[in-house]
Amino acid sequence: MINSENLNIYKNNIDNVLNKNKPTIGLAILTYNRPQVLDQTLKSYKENRFFEIFDEKIILIQENLDASRKVAEKYNLTIYTTEKNIGIGPGNNFLIDKLTTDYFIICQDDFLLINNNFNQEIFDKINIIDSNIIDCYRLRNLKTPGDPMYSGKRHFKPHGDLPETNASGLLYCNFIENPEQKYPNIIKHNKEDDIYIMSSKNANYTENPVLYKRKWYIDNLYEFNKIDGIKAENNIQKIWEKQNFKIGFGNGIFRHCDKII
Repeated sequence: MINSENLNIYKNNIDNVLNKNKPTIGLAILTYNRPQVLDQTLKSYKENRFFEIFDEKIILIQENLDASRKVAEKYNLTIYTTEKNIGIGPGNNFLIDKLTTDYFIICQDDFLLINNNFNQEIFDKINIIDSNIIDCYRLRNLKTPGDPMYSGKRHFKPHGDLPETNASGLLYCNFIENPEQKYPNIIKHNKEDDIYIMSSKNANYTENPVLYKRKWYIDNLYEFNKIDGIKAENNIQKIWEKQNFKIGFGNGIFRHCDKII
């Protein structure tokens, strides 16, 4: 007969085996001279217990501002600093170099968490990435992406001025029912996982929060962040739209908010 003590030991052993097989995930935050916005963002993470799912939580404070440091300390983040603004691309690389996790999300300081169903949005999508169904997964909320959302209120040609390289804007704000039926050559719907899939040829590169496998990002994007420093995003876009990376979209958990509310 198994007594309660032996049962607890058995459960602990099973948990240890499962945890060894569970991929690790890191949260990296990039900020520059916006301590109030940063505080508002991190507060949304803490209130929803978002920090608890991550194995590593780090922040890069550009220009090493004391006010931003005090905010980061309040939320128990591991702090890194630079003496000047190095830009988003080099900043991303800096953070990736510090992380050791299998997966990561890099958030700029103005993306609020608005959906507390983040376990499913993240860990289910890790499994989908591991299954090679998609290469990465965007985490900006489709229905309430926030502002500014430059492509969200425009429509795909011939109905408007949204170019093919940014056709992913169809999924935001002005979302249409069954978009995969209207644009079958551009948008696919994976019904089993309830995600939309688009090629990078039609889903523009973005610095909005995206779930990446660390090795995939280093193999495909890392080197382009080194070119022209602060212009790295434009450099990656030129390469991105010539590839056929599989980009996943779902409900999303973040909205853009660069103002104090």
